[in-house]
This record gives sequence, C-alpha cells and structure tokens, in this order.
Amino acid sequence: MPGSWEIAEQRRNRVLVATLRPPDATVSDRREEFSTKLVTPPGSDRVDIRNFPYDAARNQAAKMALENGYAYLFFLDNDSIPMDPNIIIRLMETGFPLVSGLYYQKFHPFIPVMFNIGQDDKGEPIKVPITGWQPGQIVSCDFVPCGALLIKRFVLEEMLKR
Repeated sequence: MPGSWEIAEQRRNRVLVATLRPPDATVSDRREEFSTKLVTPPGSDRVDIRNFPYDAARNQAAKMALENGYAYLFFLDNDSIPMDPNIIIRLMETGFPLVSGLYYQKFHPFIPVMFNIGQDDKGEPIKVPITGWQPGQIVSCDFVPCGALLIKRFVLEEMLKR
C-alpha cells in the first residue's frame, strides 16, 4: 500500500490524456496501436472525446482536467501518432508549462508546425516558420498545434482568470 508521500507524488503528476475525435474523423489502426503503448504516470486517466469539433472537445477536456484535479492535460488528436510511447513523460521532464511534441504540416511543404510572430511588409503580424533546429532540440516558439500538447494545470487556471 502506498504511503502518503507516494500518494501526494502521484497526485502531483496525474495526467488526463484526452484523445479527440471530431465527427468526421477516423483513427488509423497504427494510431489505435500506439494508444495501447502510451506510457503515463501512475494515477493518470484517459478520456476519448468524440463527435465534437476540436475546439469544443478541447474545452471539454480542460474542464474535466480542472474539475478532477489533474496536474496535466495532454491532448492527443485522432491524426497524431507520436513516435515515442514515452512522449508524455519526456514532455513532463522538460519542466515547461506548455510543451508540444514535434508535429508536421499535412500538406506541402511538409515542415514542422512551429512558428514565431513576425511582420509582413506592411507591419502586420504573421506566423514565421522556425528553421535551423536540430532533432531532439527543444525549440522555443510562439505557436504550435495542439495535436500532441502537454499543459500544466496552472496554465488552464490562469486562462480561466482572464
């Protein structure tokens, strides 16, 4: 039986893994197989949110994570197949409050989807693709997709305050 320290430690690292499937999306056999291998910290749970658009599904997952005391929320979209079943643990180890796995555009050019804010010729804000990174490198950026995104609880709490 775990002691109070172990119980507190488990609570501090609990993750709600929210798999999102909008009404028109299917999941490949590879994606289903990956889900069975996904490693999560003790006390973590998974929820499969179906038949909502992504924005509504993400809001539902955030609400569930906050109401049930999870320390983290991990979004895993129906079209995401991370290469490493330890992705959640590896993202947690970065210590960042908001961190994403590497994600590529699904159309040409097939570049990593990570951008910073720049300006066009008229001074209007635009997304500028980040280049020149090395595999395994942690890259700071202004925009990433949510398909394989880990969020610490306090980020969700701060969003509610605003």
